[in-house]
Amino acid sequence: MNLMDEILREAIERGDFQDLPGQGKPLSLPDDSHTPESLRMAHKLLSDNDLVPEWMAEGQELDTLFTRLMQEVESNAGMTVLAERISEYNRRALTYNLRVPKGVVHKRMIDLKARKKRTIR
Repeated sequence: MNLMDEILREAIERGDFQDLPGQGKPLSLPDDSHTPESLRMAHKLLSDNDLVPEWMAEGQELDTLFTRLMQEVESNAGMTVLAERISEYNRRALTYNLRVPKGVVHKRMIDLKARKKRTIR
């Protein structure tokens, strides 16, 4: 038996490993099989510290804004102001699409003219 085994055995006999936080509970092991191996440690560090990459936070904001704008388009509320807000959204979506890592789904743009044509017909 090597020195390390002896130290661990003595610690177990003394009860040094009793009443540890989480003892008897299942381990929470996230499925990171879809994450490239080179990024797993970075993702774990971000997750453990409740941090979100800037592009992810921007993507969440864009999803919320897209839904709100589409509801306003359907109700035809204040089209001049809405057109300006849609233009700003499209600019942000384009910037987002150019910044996100390869393989991340791009945000849809809003084509107000095409939407108007559909509602006129």
